Amino acid sequence: GVGGARAPMADDPVRALLAVQEIDSALDRLHHRRQTLPERRELAEAEAATATVAAELAATVRRAEELGGEIRRREDEVAANEARVASLEATLDSGSAGAPRDLAAMADEVQAVRRRIRSLEDALLDLLEEAEVTAASQAELQHRRDERAVDVGRASEAVATADAELDAEEAELVPQRVRLVEGVPDDLVRTY
Repeated sequence: GVGGARAPMADDPVRALLAVQEIDSALDRLHHRRQTLPERRELAEAEAATATVAAELAATVRRAEELGGEIRRREDEVAANEARVASLEATLDSGSAGAPRDLAAMADEVQAVRRRIRSLEDALLDLLEEAEVTAASQAELQHRRDERAVDVGRASEAVATADAELDAEEAELVPQRVRLVEGVPDDLVRTY
């Protein structure tokens, strides 16, 4: 009779430990699901796409700034050359240049400066065209960046929802595990 009474008690801790093991396995599966959520992968992809667009946008912004600086330099150079031509022509028109040789040299210089102005204006047009294309590209990239930010927001919400569901499942299992462990002797728990 005594042996029969002890057998179920000895069995209970083992059954409880097996139940703890089942809960631990379920918790491990939850942990694995949490790490491998498709929503988490989609979030990572959305963040990577956002980073790519942000890098392209930053490069485009830098190029637009460079072009702006180069355009200002060329415009200043054109203005300086036009001022030089105006000064030379004023001197030529006044007839105060002196010797005919000096007048001829000034006339040659006017022609050379005018050629330089045409060359600068051609380069300036190319820069302005590139700046226009760059501005359009920048606007498109800003739009794409904004779209990617929305994607990241949606993916973050999906991850939070999935995590909350997993948290709820875990919240049910953990107290069960605690109750079951209380029914298992400490030495058996340590061995486990």
